[in-house]
Parts: sequence; structure tokens; C-alpha cells
Amino acid sequence: MTPRHLAPALTLVALLGCADHTHSPTDAGTVDIAALPLEELVTYTVDTADVPSVAVALVDHTGVTSIAAAGVRRAGDAVPVTVDDQYHLGSNTKAMTAALAAMAVDEGALSWTSTLGDVLGGELTELDEGYLGVTLVELLSHTAGIDDATVIPLVEELDEDPSTARRESLGVVLAVPPQGPRGTFRYSNVGYVAAGRMLEVALGDSWERLLTARLFEPLQMRSCGFGPPGEPGVVDQPWGHEVLGRRLRPIDPGADGADNAPVLGPAGTVHCALGDWARFAAMMLRGLEGSTDELVSPAGFAELRAPRSEDGYALGWVAREDPLQLVHDGSNTHFYSLAILTPGTDEALLVATNVGSPRAEAALELVLTWYAARQAESE
Repeated sequence: MTPRHLAPALTLVALLGCADHTHSPTDAGTVDIAALPLEELVTYTVDTADVPSVAVALVDHTGVTSIAAAGVRRAGDAVPVTVDDQYHLGSNTKAMTAALAAMAVDEGALSWTSTLGDVLGGELTELDEGYLGVTLVELLSHTAGIDDATVIPLVEELDEDPSTARRESLGVVLAVPPQGPRGTFRYSNVGYVAAGRMLEVALGDSWERLLTARLFEPLQMRSCGFGPPGEPGVVDQPWGHEVLGRRLRPIDPGADGADNAPVLGPAGTVHCALGDWARFAAMMLRGLEGSTDELVSPAGFAELRAPRSEDGYALGWVAREDPLQLVHDGSNTHFYSLAILTPGTDEALLVATNVGSPRAEAALELVLTWYAARQAESE
């Protein structure tokens, strides 16, 4: 398949931090974005950024407080999106994989310092000695020294059962020395594949079934699944889109290259309706705000939010301080999603669109301008 590599996180983190809270109506033509109700904001964003659709949800510890969607499922088609439609989350899957890891640590199946050698040494007989001591935390924080540029093509070559493909591909890519020093931030989807494989071995099931049984089902995230949303050839969910000059090319969910290979699941293949994604965001808010009755323990939440490098990357999230925010974005290049959690004000922002760069960034900038002004008004 044509690789649809997961875009690195952080692309809009700086934009949020630099957002101007004093935008005037002329900054966005003749519309004062900050004054728009959410339902009007999404319509304005679709029209102004020229994206097929956009969905936005505001969340607190109880779940969705406000949600809206506008646009169409497929460019050139009149079928509108709804607030219940599913979007591909890309690398926002990583926070879910990290939460699953925290659950495994809580029950003693793994520890944060469990190593590749300890857990996978028996099946990866050619594991390079440079990876023997790499820990679960290093894999989840992108500090294991794995360079996606050299190993992703090898991982994507295998087209079989995802768990089998993870084992076999890791046997190849981890048989050569690390491409960078341990402890230095180097965004790595393959690192999450390795972490996912550690979870599979420790918990005795595929990452997909583990995530479904341990996260989706307890939180009643019934719309969640893996790969592009919808049935091939049917416009029953939003289709992803590719930007070709000024034209948008819809991508059938069954087409070759519609998504990354399933082997990359732990790094970013989840699709979900925003209302169900909000259930996960609400759980994160509750845990970060001190709840002791969640799927993850308080100690686990403390690990998930703690930065592990100067880049601020924690475990599945980018952590920003003063005030604390956990931020992540994700894209399989045909969809784009963004999550911002602010536990100090008990609020999260979730955004999704069914197109990749550069249209997605234009849409996200409008939404973030609106959101920054909204936050400034509440201070």
C-alpha cells in the first residue's frame, strides 16, 4: 500500500500558545470569530478554510458540554456530516495506547521500567543490544532512539494479522542498532508499535482487542474502531481527502493507501465519533483532577502527564505548564484531529476534519482563535 505516515505531533501546539486573544472582526474578514456560537463557528470554518467538514466538541469531566459539526462526508457529495459521525484520530491514538500501558502497570503485568529485552527478548532473537535496555517509558515518550524515516517502510511491508506483523517487523527493525541516542526526543511511530507489542505479550491478546475490552467497552465508546471509518464504496461516514492543488480528492475507505498499515495500530489507527472520544477525554480530565475511581490509578495519571524530555512530550501527550495542558494532534494525511485538555478549568477541546494539510491547519487556526478568545474571556 502507499504509505500514509502518521504526522508528528506538536504542529499546532505553538500556535495555541501564541494565539492572539484580541482578534478583531477584520482579522478574519468581516466576521468576529470570537463572538460566534459553536454551531456557527463550524459552518464558518468549513466555508472559510474550504474543508469538506469539521466537528468540534467541548468537554468537561462529565462528558460533552457542547458539540457541533458542519460540512459534507465527501467532497462533491451532498450527504452532510452529523455530530455522531466518525473521524480518523491518527496519532491521538497514542494517548489511548499510553493509557492502556498505565492499566497494565497498575495490575502488575508490566512496569514502566520493563525493557524490550525483558518482554520481547524471547521472540526477538536478533534484538540489537542497543535496544535490550529500552524501557516502556522510553518507547511511549519517543526517547528510545528509533528513527521512523529508516524503519517505517520496513514495518509497512508486512500485510497480515496485525499482531503477527508487529512481531515480525520488529524482529527486523530492532535487529539493527538504534538510529539516535536514548533519552533524546525523536518522534517515533515504530516506538509505539514496540510498546503495543509489549502490551500484547504481557496481556496475552492483540492490541486491538485489548484496547476494545479495556478502554472502549468500559467507557462505552461504541463508535470506536480501527482504520478508516465507514464501508468501502459507501458514503456512510466521512471520507478522508487529499489536497491536489485547489481540488479535494475523496479517498474511498477501501482504497489502497486510505490509511496506514494495521501494523501501526498502537501509533494511530483509531477512528471514533467525537462524542465517544469525549468519554476518553473526560476520563483523562477526571484523573488529572484527582479522581481515584478511574480505569487508570492516580499514580498512572501522574506518569501519563509527566514530561520526559525538553520537548515536553509526556506519554501520549505533549504537556504544557502554567496552566497544565495536555495537547496532541494526529493525521494519517487524509484526516486531522486535535485534542487540548486543561484540567485546571475542567475543559477539553476536541476537533476533527476529514482532510489533511494544508487545509486542516487553516481550519484549526480558526477554531483555535475562537477557543483562545473563549478562554481569555473566562479568566
